[in-house]
Amino acid sequence: MLKMWALDADGTAKPLQYVLLCALLNLSFGYDLGLLFVNQQSLSDFFILSGNEGDVILGTALLGLILGFFLGGFLNYSSGRRLCLLCGATLGQLSIIASLFAPNLSILLCTQFVIGFASALFMLSALLYCAEITLPRQRGLASCLPWVIFSGGIGLAVLSREMNPLHGLPLLALTLCVFNLLLIIVAALKLPESPRYLASIGESDRALSVLFRLRLNMSIAARELAGINEGFRQETRGAQFFLQSAPFRHVFWTLVGLTLLLQASGLTLVPFALSDLFVAHNGGRYHSYDLTYGLLKAACAVSFFGTISAAVMADKVGRRGLILIAALLCCLSLGVLSLSFIFGPFFFTPLFVTIGVLLYIYAATILFVSFTALLLPELSPGRGREFAAVCVLITQAVAIMFALQIYYEAVSALGFAVMFLLFFCSALLLCLLCCQVVPNTMNASLEGIESRLMEGVPLRLLGRLRSERRDD
Repeated sequence: MLKMWALDADGTAKPLQYVLLCALLNLSFGYDLGLLFVNQQSLSDFFILSGNEGDVILGTALLGLILGFFLGGFLNYSSGRRLCLLCGATLGQLSIIASLFAPNLSILLCTQFVIGFASALFMLSALLYCAEITLPRQRGLASCLPWVIFSGGIGLAVLSREMNPLHGLPLLALTLCVFNLLLIIVAALKLPESPRYLASIGESDRALSVLFRLRLNMSIAARELAGINEGFRQETRGAQFFLQSAPFRHVFWTLVGLTLLLQASGLTLVPFALSDLFVAHNGGRYHSYDLTYGLLKAACAVSFFGTISAAVMADKVGRRGLILIAALLCCLSLGVLSLSFIFGPFFFTPLFVTIGVLLYIYAATILFVSFTALLLPELSPGRGREFAAVCVLITQAVAIMFALQIYYEAVSALGFAVMFLLFFCSALLLCLLCCQVVPNTMNASLEGIESRLMEGVPLRLLGRLRSERRDD
């Protein structure tokens, strides 16, 4: 008995070792984004930018992100997860090093475009890879881990604002880059290819070898491979499979709808307006660089704890419970913010606004990670997983860019009170949609979810066994 338990423990830990190695490669991408957030004023002064011209740096990175998602789908389809992970991480590290010493705005914009492209290629590959190599009972933690490290990198950049290249201290940034370059070398030697990708291209022998390396048990590996091969019996994949399969189209449009409703609930605009919310109520009395920096640190902290909450609770309370709780918290926080701006300024308004915004960031982070890292790879069938992931992530990136583009016009035309009311209504719709369609896929295998989907089982019941559905 003890021997069997030890074997099972080793088989459980083995995939998580690879997932952790993959997730650590995301640290410098988060650090680079955090540098953009915390150094907006310094960048504007250094490159002599005025007004909202500083937003062009973030916008350039978003353009690279969209291109990276688009091409990353083709690369993952044809070359596999492992090569795309390594290429994205390597290209990103080299571009980040170049951006740290950019002498002018043109070079900085070029490096940020490449960083956006590389991070998209890496994140798309990691999204598919982490879900495809792990066991069902640990898939929630594994899928969320890259986002935990990414948010940790953002927080590290924000907390160490006095130790970055713009302040003449590039040691920490260079140390992180060297650390990640060493991790890339280790990853190139250690990371196996996704067994599900190998099965999809007909290399079952290699897939079995990788599964045995991951599970440390040949019978378990053989049974899992049999289920994987069952899902790839037909040759149609990608967009062709999307056009032919009504259940896949239903899942696809549901994921897109959840993504758009989350953006309509203020996922991008509420954190972006963090400092402006206090100016609106207090005429600039609370608007200072130190306050803005304090709010940014608080926002990064709650976002980091949001990713940790998603990672820890996904395999304990399940996807459905986690998402519904987070959606209700979003509604509560947006209701507090709406009332704060409807009733106008009073003594406790800054406190209510702070609590509302931080609670919203925490809940919205859980929703974003749950939709992107959990539901997206789990509900997408193996033959259409790359296609669904690319389309949903591009939708997310375009929605972010659109929100940043219309922010100032929306605030000028609507004001914060009406804007938060619209966010609140969208959050209510998001809650209702989640109640109707979100399944609890905890402890369910990817192939089991796919087979139930193809049988026409309603989305809300995809994670349940046939016997449990008959009891209902």
